[in-house]
Amino acid sequence: MVEFLDGKMQVHENKIGAMTDGPDYTEQLANWSNYDPAKFDESSFQGFDYSPEGRFCRMAAINATQAKVPDDMTAVNRAWSMVNMVDIPQGILYWRWVNDSPQFTSYSVVSDLANRIYNFRTWNNYDIRKVALADIDFAGTEFTSDTLFTPADYQPFRFN
Repeated sequence: MVEFLDGKMQVHENKIGAMTDGPDYTEQLANWSNYDPAKFDESSFQGFDYSPEGRFCRMAAINATQAKVPDDMTAVNRAWSMVNMVDIPQGILYWRWVNDSPQFTSYSVVSDLANRIYNFRTWNNYDIRKVALADIDFAGTEFTSDTLFTPADYQPFRFN
Protein backbone atom coordinates (compact mmCIF):
# COMPACT_ATOMS: atom_id res chain seq x y z
CA MET A 1 0.00 0.00 0.00
CA VAL A 2 1.27 3.48 -0.83
CA GLU A 3 0.36 6.70 0.94
CA PHE A 4 1.86 10.16 0.89
CA LEU A 5 2.61 11.93 4.18
CA ASP A 6 4.00 15.45 4.21
CA GLY A 7 4.84 15.07 0.52
CA LYS A 8 6.85 11.88 1.05
CA MET A 9 5.87 8.46 -0.25
CA GLN A 10 5.37 5.76 2.38
CA VAL A 11 5.09 2.11 1.32
CA HIS A 12 3.47 -0.42 3.67
CA GLU A 13 2.82 -4.13 3.37
CA ASN A 14 -0.92 -4.18 4.04
CA LYS A 15 -1.42 -7.50 5.82
CA ILE A 16 -4.72 -6.27 7.29
CA GLY A 17 -6.28 -5.79 3.83
CA ALA A 18 -7.98 -2.50 4.69
CA MET A 19 -7.39 1.21 4.22
CA THR A 20 -9.38 4.41 4.41
CA ASP A 21 -8.85 8.06 3.63
CA GLY A 22 -7.27 8.89 6.97
CA PRO A 23 -5.62 8.95 9.41
CA ASP A 24 -2.35 7.51 8.17
CA TYR A 25 -1.87 3.75 8.01
CA THR A 26 0.34 3.45 11.10
CA GLU A 27 -2.33 5.26 13.16
CA GLN A 28 -4.98 2.93 11.74
CA LEU A 29 -2.88 -0.09 12.76
CA ALA A 30 -2.43 1.33 16.26
CA ASN A 31 -6.20 1.74 16.56
CA TRP A 32 -6.79 -1.78 15.20
CA SER A 33 -4.37 -3.18 17.83
CA ASN A 34 -7.03 -2.37 20.45
CA TYR A 35 -9.13 -5.28 19.12
CA ASP A 36 -8.59 -9.02 19.24
CA PRO A 37 -9.57 -10.54 15.87
CA ALA A 38 -9.56 -14.02 17.45
CA LYS A 39 -12.65 -12.98 19.44
CA PHE A 40 -14.67 -11.96 16.37
CA ASP A 41 -17.20 -14.40 14.99
CA GLU A 42 -20.57 -14.15 13.30
CA SER A 43 -22.49 -14.35 16.60
CA SER A 44 -20.60 -11.53 18.32
CA PHE A 45 -19.45 -9.30 15.49
CA GLN A 46 -18.69 -5.82 16.72
CA GLY A 47 -20.16 -2.79 15.01
CA PHE A 48 -18.01 0.20 14.20
CA ASP A 49 -18.94 3.79 13.44
CA TYR A 50 -18.65 5.67 10.12
CA SER A 51 -15.42 7.49 11.00
CA PRO A 52 -12.37 6.57 8.90
CA GLU A 53 -11.06 4.66 11.93
CA GLY A 54 -14.36 2.83 12.35
CA ARG A 55 -14.55 1.92 8.67
CA PHE A 56 -10.94 0.67 8.72
CA CYS A 57 -11.64 -1.53 11.76
CA ARG A 58 -14.85 -2.87 10.22
CA MET A 59 -12.98 -3.93 7.06
CA ALA A 60 -10.10 -5.41 9.06
CA ALA A 61 -12.57 -7.34 11.24
CA ILE A 62 -14.35 -8.75 8.18
CA ASN A 63 -11.02 -9.80 6.68
CA ALA A 64 -10.07 -11.42 9.99
CA THR A 65 -13.26 -13.50 10.14
CA GLN A 66 -14.01 -14.48 6.55
CA ALA A 67 -12.67 -17.55 4.83
CA LYS A 68 -10.33 -17.24 1.88
CA VAL A 69 -12.03 -16.74 -1.47
CA PRO A 70 -11.70 -19.43 -4.16
CA ASP A 71 -11.15 -17.18 -7.19
CA ASP A 72 -10.63 -13.60 -8.36
CA MET A 73 -14.26 -12.86 -9.28
CA THR A 74 -15.48 -14.08 -5.89
CA ALA A 75 -12.89 -11.80 -4.28
CA VAL A 76 -14.15 -8.82 -6.31
CA ASN A 77 -17.77 -9.57 -5.37
CA ARG A 78 -16.80 -9.94 -1.71
CA ALA A 79 -14.99 -6.61 -1.88
CA TRP A 80 -18.14 -4.91 -3.23
CA SER A 81 -20.15 -6.40 -0.37
CA MET A 82 -17.60 -4.98 2.06
CA VAL A 83 -17.71 -1.57 0.35
CA ASN A 84 -21.49 -1.59 0.80
CA MET A 85 -20.97 -1.90 4.55
CA VAL A 86 -19.01 1.35 4.80
CA ASP A 87 -20.88 3.41 2.21
CA ILE A 88 -21.95 6.75 3.67
CA PRO A 89 -25.34 7.86 2.32
CA GLN A 90 -25.64 11.58 1.69
CA GLY A 91 -27.09 13.37 4.70
CA ILE A 92 -26.19 11.00 7.56
CA LEU A 93 -22.78 12.48 8.39
CA TYR A 94 -21.68 16.08 8.70
CA TRP A 95 -18.23 17.50 9.39
CA ARG A 96 -19.41 20.91 10.57
CA TRP A 97 -15.83 21.97 11.32
CA VAL A 98 -15.15 21.70 7.56
CA ASN A 99 -18.44 23.07 6.18
CA ASP A 100 -22.19 22.56 6.39
CA SER A 101 -22.38 20.23 3.38
CA PRO A 102 -23.18 16.58 4.11
CA GLN A 103 -20.32 14.11 3.78
CA PHE A 104 -20.97 11.04 1.65
CA THR A 105 -19.27 8.38 -0.40
CA SER A 106 -18.99 10.02 -3.80
CA TYR A 107 -17.38 7.02 -5.47
CA SER A 108 -16.15 3.54 -4.58
CA VAL A 109 -13.38 1.48 -6.12
CA VAL A 110 -12.57 -2.22 -6.15
CA SER A 111 -9.31 -3.10 -7.86
CA ASP A 112 -8.41 -6.55 -9.11
CA LEU A 113 -4.64 -6.30 -9.02
CA ALA A 114 -3.99 -9.80 -10.34
CA ASN A 115 -5.96 -9.11 -13.52
CA ARG A 116 -5.16 -5.37 -13.72
CA ILE A 117 -8.84 -4.35 -13.60
CA TYR A 118 -10.14 -1.20 -11.96
CA ASN A 119 -13.84 -1.26 -11.05
CA PHE A 120 -15.73 1.78 -9.83
CA ARG A 121 -19.19 3.17 -9.17
CA THR A 122 -20.42 6.60 -8.17
CA TRP A 123 -23.02 7.88 -5.71
CA ASN A 124 -25.42 8.69 -8.52
CA ASN A 125 -24.80 5.55 -10.60
CA TYR A 126 -24.35 2.21 -8.87
CA ASP A 127 -23.67 0.46 -12.18
CA ILE A 128 -20.19 -0.99 -11.75
CA ARG A 129 -17.93 0.24 -14.51
CA LYS A 130 -14.74 -1.60 -15.39
CA VAL A 131 -11.43 -0.36 -16.73
CA ALA A 132 -9.21 -3.22 -17.90
CA LEU A 133 -5.69 -1.85 -18.05
CA ALA A 134 -4.61 -4.60 -20.45
CA ASP A 135 -7.07 -3.20 -23.02
CA ILE A 136 -5.51 0.28 -23.03
CA ASP A 137 -2.73 1.21 -25.42
CA PHE A 138 -1.02 3.74 -23.15
CA ALA A 139 1.63 4.60 -25.74
CA GLY A 140 -0.91 5.36 -28.46
CA THR A 141 -3.66 6.96 -26.40
CA GLU A 142 -3.99 10.68 -25.90
CA PHE A 143 -5.00 12.00 -22.51
CA THR A 144 -8.58 13.16 -22.18
CA SER A 145 -10.75 13.75 -19.16
CA ASP A 146 -14.41 13.20 -18.53
CA THR A 147 -16.71 13.07 -15.55
CA LEU A 148 -17.28 9.81 -13.72
CA PHE A 149 -20.57 11.11 -12.36
CA THR A 150 -23.04 10.13 -15.04
CA PRO A 151 -26.64 9.37 -14.07
CA ALA A 152 -27.75 5.78 -13.74
CA ASP A 153 -29.32 4.20 -16.80
CA TYR A 154 -32.07 2.13 -15.23
CA GLN A 155 -32.98 -0.73 -17.50
CA PRO A 156 -36.32 -2.52 -17.33
CA PHE A 157 -36.18 -6.13 -16.24
CA ARG A 158 -37.51 -8.37 -18.96
CA PHE A 159 -39.63 -11.33 -17.89
CA ASN A 160 -39.64 -14.28 -20.30
